[in-house]
Amino acid sequence: MGIGNLLLKDDGLGIHAIRRLEEMGVPPGVELIDGGTSGLDLLNDFGRAKKVVVIDAVKGGGEPGAIYRFSADEVHPDRMPLTSMHQLNLHEVLAVAKQTGDMPDKVIVIGVEPKAIEVDLELSPEVAAKLDRVCELVLQEIKG
Repeated sequence: MGIGNLLLKDDGLGIHAIRRLEEMGVPPGVELIDGGTSGLDLLNDFGRAKKVVVIDAVKGGGEPGAIYRFSADEVHPDRMPLTSMHQLNLHEVLAVAKQTGDMPDKVIVIGVEPKAIEVDLELSPEVAAKLDRVCELVLQEIKG
């Protein structure tokens, strides 16, 4: 599941990654979802999945292009310094998913430190250079 806003440069990372994964191909039974900036609308997708890999621009304090991996349990505002770059509050989506029984067995977040969040349809060179690696990590998570 790629989330983000394509109109805001590096915030569109998740959507760019989904498009690249579509080109690369994924194993049977894997659904690629463009979550955009949907928020709680993502609960339906969570509810029918056993495993969800979320791809997003994540502000973690590293250098632009730094790649992060963390679990659903680490997506917590008091314990996790990583913050989504757009209106989707992943912590709230996960909390509601747990309450409603729509929580997948496993949720992994693959995030990349953005260089710029500004009006532009292209990723910054630093983030674009990590796109293939992000897709490789997602495929590893899918197969693992």
